[in-house]
Amino acid sequence: FERGGSFAASRNAALEAKVLAQLNSKGITNRSGGHFGQSLHVPKCGYHEVGDVEFVIDDIKVHAHADVLSEHSDYLKRVLNASDIGMALNREVEVVVKLKEEGTFLKGIIAAVIQILYFIVVVFSFGIKKFVTPEERMNMKIIVLRDTQVPVLIATLRWIYEIPVQPSQEILADTYRLGVKFGIDGLPNYCLHRLRTEMNPTLAASAARLAYEIRDLTLWQAAVRCAQGDWAGVSQSEEFINLRLSKPTIAKEYALSSHQSIEIPGHLPFARRHVNKKTF
Repeated sequence: FERGGSFAASRNAALEAKVLAQLNSKGITNRSGGHFGQSLHVPKCGYHEVGDVEFVIDDIKVHAHADVLSEHSDYLKRVLNASDIGMALNREVEVVVKLKEEGTFLKGIIAAVIQILYFIVVVFSFGIKKFVTPEERMNMKIIVLRDTQVPVLIATLRWIYEIPVQPSQEILADTYRLGVKFGIDGLPNYCLHRLRTEMNPTLAASAARLAYEIRDLTLWQAAVRCAQGDWAGVSQSEEFINLRLSKPTIAKEYALSSHQSIEIPGHLPFARRHVNKKTF
């Protein structure tokens, strides 16, 4: 791992010091001798090949190996085999998407101009990159992740590298999402199983949100039962407060489902709208 100067204290807490110490002193290997990490023990120890993939989350870089990632994830295989400039040119520019959604003729023209300027900048920057990038970095594949956290990525990489993994409860839902995005066999079901079996007031709101998003009735019912048993604990949890702010519709549905005595005319509860999915 490479830590930038603005590395937040919250991330230090998430990446437990004990775990980091173990990684830095011993490295990480699986039964086949695979490993991930570069700055963990290279070049200080220097007993394995440098990673050729660099995941970037905010100011944190985590290194891995393309052959290992490609073997376990078709999604990552496609990303790694795609050209950097091709991926950049095909990336949707957020402001362009918003302008197109508004649908007016003038904003459509503005969106087209911004898209053309974006293409020019991408081509120019990649041309400059060839001249300024050190030779040892030319073959490094960089994958920027904007929708996840470092501990979630670490848990996912540990699964890919067949290293014993026990993600903390608070990142299980996000680990599920990244496992699905990457198409990692077994990891999503593992996360769902733990969410169901380890349900508690601190975990319930994040589990309910995930259940609502993926239409998993079994997980939803487990979260509802937890809230019915300790609504005070669930409603005061950080996860529920975040749910109310970020996903008020889900928070409302969850609160109504947890209080069966409350009925709203015309409202059909989530549990009656969706059939159960297969369980772990």
